[in-house]
Amino acid sequence: MMKTFEKIGVIGRKSIVGIEEPLTNLLNFLEKQGCDVVVEAETAALIKSASPETREKNKFAMGLDLIIVVGGDGSFLNAAHLAAPYNVPVLGVNRGTLGFLTDINPDNLGPIEDILQGQYVEEQRFMLKANVPSGNVSKEVVSALNDVVLLPGDKTRMIKFDVHINNKFGYSLRADGLIIATPTGSTAYALSGGGPILHPQVNAVVLVPMSPHTLSSRPIVVDGDSTIELVIAEDNPCVPHLSCDGQQQLEVQPGTKVTISKSSHALRLIHSTSYSYYETLRSKLDWKG
Repeated sequence: MMKTFEKIGVIGRKSIVGIEEPLTNLLNFLEKQGCDVVVEAETAALIKSASPETREKNKFAMGLDLIIVVGGDGSFLNAAHLAAPYNVPVLGVNRGTLGFLTDINPDNLGPIEDILQGQYVEEQRFMLKANVPSGNVSKEVVSALNDVVLLPGDKTRMIKFDVHINNKFGYSLRADGLIIATPTGSTAYALSGGGPILHPQVNAVVLVPMSPHTLSSRPIVVDGDSTIELVIAEDNPCVPHLSCDGQQQLEVQPGTKVTISKSSHALRLIHSTSYSYYETLRSKLDWKG
């Protein structure tokens, strides 16, 4: 029998229209199940009725058995960054648009009862880390569940950079940027850029050029344990930025090198027993048949 969840964290985002009702419904549902609930402080401010224990975001995941996030994939990414360092599993209630990661219907919370009783499917989703030079010595490390993206920054100019994979020169590129995506992120920004869909359990990373200068530049899939280095040309006309899951952006000075590799943290993702990845693709991408 799989482990049940006792102390449960609930988190959402105020930017989602109508988030208050599904949040309140979820809290009432968990109360009826006899759960010990902790609500993230900003989320608690969205609920009119009295809420259970609240906790600031920087300490939210500590000691939890499960985090339930209400929202879309952006909300889920935010929760994943809080949960992964503490090895806390995450379950998503979809209140967004596509919702590749949030598969519980807010109008039917019944599957959550089964999950709380140990009837669920758990999978691991690996994450990426990016080492960005900061000054002459230190490096800033940020993580991503979906993707690490090199962007032109404040100016709409092409970026010149070299790509090295496992200490081997790959190619030089002039483009609007580069998307380095996990299988989880292959259905996000990388997909809109023409990248392939990778099954979540494939140990691979896809590199997708953004509006490359030459039509011969194409996405490439590499081993998930690869170390990818981006060497930014010194004569770039702009200061590129590195974005991780669209949440953190760091300046990358021309002439510096960014290193991207698999993170030591992984996300534990919880689904109901009826979950099917292919059904999710059919539904979200409107595949027929």
